[in-house]
Amino acid sequence: MRPLMMIATCLLLTSFATAAPPGSLQAECGDVKACRQLALEAAERGDADAFHDLAWRALQKSRPNDPDLMYLIARAQSLSGRPHDALVMLRRLAEAGVKTDAATNDDFRRVRALPAWEPFVSETAVGTGDIRVASGAKSETSAVSKGAPLTARGTAESTGPDGDISFVTAPFVPAGLAYDSVSRRFIVSDREASKLMVIDEVSRRVSDMVAAKSGGFLGLTALEIDHRRGDLWVASAAADSTRTTLHKLQLVSGRVLHTVEIPASSGRLVDVAVTAGGAVFVLDAAGGGVFKVKSSTRGFERAIAVGKPGVTSLAVADERTLYVAHETGIVRVDLTARRVSGVRGGAPGRLAGLRHIRWHRGALVGVQATEDGNLRVIRIRLNRAGTAVTSVEPIEGAAGIVDPTALTVVDGVLFYLTRVNAGPDLSIRRLRLR
Repeated sequence: MRPLMMIATCLLLTSFATAAPPGSLQAECGDVKACRQLALEAAERGDADAFHDLAWRALQKSRPNDPDLMYLIARAQSLSGRPHDALVMLRRLAEAGVKTDAATNDDFRRVRALPAWEPFVSETAVGTGDIRVASGAKSETSAVSKGAPLTARGTAESTGPDGDISFVTAPFVPAGLAYDSVSRRFIVSDREASKLMVIDEVSRRVSDMVAAKSGGFLGLTALEIDHRRGDLWVASAAADSTRTTLHKLQLVSGRVLHTVEIPASSGRLVDVAVTAGGAVFVLDAAGGGVFKVKSSTRGFERAIAVGKPGVTSLAVADERTLYVAHETGIVRVDLTARRVSGVRGGAPGRLAGLRHIRWHRGALVGVQATEDGNLRVIRIRLNRAGTAVTSVEPIEGAAGIVDPTALTVVDGVLFYLTRVNAGPDLSIRRLRLR
């Protein structure tokens, strides 16, 4: 090659390298160290969006719940205009005993401007500790103190006493409800807009989490949180039932991690449940069966056919046992033996009309449609073997539920959406299950 041509080629390659967009930078970071270094370089040059994306890429390639990388993401979230997400990440760190310098670091000034900041400070210890945090080619002093191993699971005490959680928002058609006790946020879906919204328990602020277009949602039908792994699973289906999908999202950010496509001829998903071990089960209303999805893959398998008409909801008791509600009762599914058996309910019609069920300490909490068309919340107590009903009792104070699917049980606390004075305004009812 001629010298002039070599010089021109080098200049051309240099210009491409310096002008590389953030996406190409992400493609080049093959491991945690490289992604972290590129994230820090993006922060240095003031490219907050690239900082955010590269920090997430570093965490995805690292060991689960690395506190240093979670702190890096919190910084990136704040600097890139995502202060609410940053506060959620800081709360996750605080819940795990990790202390940060968010109270004094200028990178978190947007977070400190939030109404929810002061309650967060009063509940946690911030601004103490002093360790060195590796940051690639150089090191930075940061107040991040490592405590207990991180989990995404909170405690019942974090939910507070019984009572309503009021909030103000534009009218929407709610469907599905989940609660993250670590961030103290509720996730609810808008059935008409096919989007996910977040309700902050502390600030009572309502904000969009994921829109239909960015999430790739068709029509939202169910959602559930994997508390141990910090994932949010969302089922959706096209109005004409030509497509059915299951979406795995990062709970703290709403980022779509992957989507599982289920053939329309196989079913329409109406409920999602997750075991402690991370197995995901979804209920097929069309075929009356259960699909199993491994959280780390994009594939699925039909676990077992229920063999009952009008299936509506499913609940996980443990790694080998599911309960499925249908139009006239409940069946117990033994996943190991691949056996389905009816749960004996006593009087005829006692278990009819169940629209939604969740498991709680040897019992099922459910929403039941009564003969007069109203909805009520009940607790279905089972015998020790889990094969027969010992009692069905209304849950005290539970009335006016908005949608059968807008109910969840987390750490012994029941949450469901209800109307305020039978009007258009909504609130979240909170009852500790005794």
